[in-house]
Amino acid sequence: MLTAVQRVPCGGATPWAFALHPCGRRLLVADEASGTVNVFGVDRRSGLPTDTGRAISVPDAGSVTFCRT
Repeated sequence: MLTAVQRVPCGGATPWAFALHPCGRRLLVADEASGTVNVFGVDRRSGLPTDTGRAISVPDAGSVTFCRT
């Protein structure tokens, strides 16, 4: 069973999707109405997200995925 331990503002109006980077150190949140993907850090010890204050402009952001190059 999951238990909520923290609430963090998503950085926009309507969080639509999120993805944890494979390294485990970044969490990206797509916000469709705001047209942004907001970047959060993830504390290595606690696993809790922290807002980095960084956002990427992506009109109608509806999903997040990572690609290997």
